[in-house]
Amino acid sequence: MSLKIVDVTKTYKKRISALKWVNVPALDKVSYEFLSGNIYGIIGMSGSGKSTLAKILVKFDRPDSGSIFYDGRDVSRLGNEQMRKYSIYIRNVFQDPYSSLNPLQSVEWHIQNTAAYNYLGISDGDLERISIEFGIPLHEFGKRYVETLSGGERQRLAFAIAMIANPDVIVLDEPFSMIDSINSMYLLNKLKSEAKKKTVIYIDQNVGRVLYIASRIIVLDAGKIVEEGKTSDIIERPESGCARSLLWSYREMAGSSGLV
Repeated sequence: MSLKIVDVTKTYKKRISALKWVNVPALDKVSYEFLSGNIYGIIGMSGSGKSTLAKILVKFDRPDSGSIFYDGRDVSRLGNEQMRKYSIYIRNVFQDPYSSLNPLQSVEWHIQNTAAYNYLGISDGDLERISIEFGIPLHEFGKRYVETLSGGERQRLAFAIAMIANPDVIVLDEPFSMIDSINSMYLLNKLKSEAKKKTVIYIDQNVGRVLYIASRIIVLDAGKIVEEGKTSDIIERPESGCARSLLWSYREMAGSSGLV
């Protein structure tokens, strides 16, 4: 299985005055093929296009030009029914669970509705098992409404929802922003084990977490891929200025904290 993008370009408009807008490029003819069995860590400065790429991969946004291929089939523009099928195989956990979950519905509703919407035929026992694995057990949280959950609990629920369908690809954009370090490490290690049979695309401003989990690193700068390769190679021999700056900053911070 592969997820491939070819010459994907995206530009946004930004208002700079009451009557004037300018084009702001987010992605500039980006091409890459993501293969199963790998964890791809995407790093870059703020505004480099990381989140835009994540949204395009899961079809939350459309590129201005370029194509997306899933398992060899062009999925650049899908109808509603095709989109539902695509969403079974490619799932996401994004930074803001407050916008992706219905605060007036229960944890149980979200998990059961996801399974029913995708016609997954998963037993109640399996749903309970998945909820436990991601730290939001139905027997404890099932009847609670999302509006009563903490940010970390909402993100763990988002993980459980994403993994119910046993997707081929999971796209993660700052998925631990509200989760404590212990639960973050547990979920990172779970993702490592899942990656043996999936494609994991992981974006995080925390370079240390990316280096810990990723088998390959992609460096984005100003909407372009400026470097990519095995994580060990990027760490030992970074070629781009962006990669060198990010690694230097991480090492300085880790060193000042006594971690290296």
